Amino acid sequence: DIFFRNRRRSRTELSGATSNDTSHPSPSGSLHSVAVDPLAPPDKPSIAVLPFANLSNDPEQAYFSEGLTASLTTDLSRVSDLFVIASTTSATFDGKTVDTRQVGRELGVRYVLQGSVQRGGEKVRMNAQLVDAGTGVQLWSDRFDGDQTDLFALQDQITGRIANSIGRAFVAMAARDAEKRKTNPRAADLLIRGIALADKPATLENLQEQEVLFRGVLALEPNHVDAWARLGRALLVPQLYFSDALSPDQMKKQLKEGREAVENALALDPNSARAHLTEAMLHRVLGNPAEDARAVEVAIALDNNSAYAHGLLGTARISLGEPEKAIPCLEQAMRLDPLGPQIAFHQANMGKAYFVQGHSDLAIEWLLKARASNPKLARHHAFLAASYAQKGDAAAARLVLENLLRMAPGFRLSQTPEAPQPSSPEAYRRLYEQVILPAARKAGIPE
Repeated sequence: DIFFRNRRRSRTELSGATSNDTSHPSPSGSLHSVAVDPLAPPDKPSIAVLPFANLSNDPEQAYFSEGLTASLTTDLSRVSDLFVIASTTSATFDGKTVDTRQVGRELGVRYVLQGSVQRGGEKVRMNAQLVDAGTGVQLWSDRFDGDQTDLFALQDQITGRIANSIGRAFVAMAARDAEKRKTNPRAADLLIRGIALADKPATLENLQEQEVLFRGVLALEPNHVDAWARLGRALLVPQLYFSDALSPDQMKKQLKEGREAVENALALDPNSARAHLTEAMLHRVLGNPAEDARAVEVAIALDNNSAYAHGLLGTARISLGEPEKAIPCLEQAMRLDPLGPQIAFHQANMGKAYFVQGHSDLAIEWLLKARASNPKLARHHAFLAASYAQKGDAAAARLVLENLLRMAPGFRLSQTPEAPQPSSPEAYRRLYEQVILPAARKAGIPE
């Protein structure tokens, strides 16, 4: 079973947290057992789209159902006042027999969409059913047939049925013309493949595969906004997390092409939430936290259900020297996508937000979670060591530092995104000089 904590500390508790708190995890990463309650649905219609089963004879077609599920989730996220669980969390149910009532309790949603997809040649058949997760009662089920050029029209039919069932009007999708959305069948196939890859944990190889696929879409459809935005992200993410694997020439080339992809996406559709998210990523690479935050806020205004956007806004808030404002952003990101591939980044940023505020026990708790979610990211180890040093636990800090240097012998704090940039505000420079750097030096982290 999947369990989530339904417990949040009050601001009073947070302000009163001290280094004498004995409820923090041990350096080994074990957590004390806690009471766990189901998540309560939010005060608006909420839904999780479970992975559509692949009924095609060819198991290699699994990417098609994965990408279709993610794409359908994206469509639903544009529905006004609808809370949508991210496809990356829903993907953890893939291939499992589920009780929709249990899914509703675990994810805190009122509705669950299930379905299957069968593809033969250019023909596509989709079966879908909407279930009230509170009662397990099926609200409707239907079959949708078409060919690949009608793929988005089929998705529109399903999302339209859901909107009618839950009594919500479609705002963003009402004006969309299904005929306009017909695409080259090959381009649609490449796009779905890329979307499926984007919903998996990020690796350099994964991002390079996405780059090839989205370039393929653009070779067929040069004005495809989503492909430009997704290509930009595939080019820019390695600048932040995999720069040690790229040569300076590769970094320079990818930054140039990433910037061009962002400009193309925004020029084609200034109201594309994904385009503004990629713009935010560009500003983060360039070290412009204020512009990063501005672009993310625009993306959230266009798509409030983007867990990725809320997480990026939390990161930007820390870079602006506003860690207290980062916490609700990161909480929302994890609420929307509690099991997705970005969870380690959200957890680590929660840890950093508490760390720079001096709440070392809470920082350690969140950074241990981040390390468990993705033990291969050196920055998680670095901030965990600094948090132990801040707390005064020299032995635990030393153990974490040893692990860090074994994993990344060339690690330098000055080469991470946490190092101040020329455009960093004075508030963040103070946090870095007065909190981050002293704790890092105390832990022995190379500068």
